[in-house]
Amino acid sequence: EDTLRSLDIPILIISGDQDHIVPAKYGKYIKKITHNSKFKLIKHADHMVIVKKAELVSKAIYDFLYKAVFDFDVHEGAWLPKGKKK
Repeated sequence: EDTLRSLDIPILIISGDQDHIVPAKYGKYIKKITHNSKFKLIKHADHMVIVKKAELVSKAIYDFLYKAVFDFDVHEGAWLPKGKKK
């Protein structure tokens, strides 16, 4: 948990709403304790979300990377929203 809290990079968390192996509540918790993270819940998806909902997962990754590259600056080793200082 301390390691997750210390991460200062953009983080994408993807969960399926029907995942019984790693339920979405864990992804939501990681979102809550990390900075610069995004939680994406894919509906009608289980633990194999990356295979069964590949298009939605790919779009979530693309959107996340686009935002990470174009909406954030690296300032003193930390990813910050454009125009903000640490």
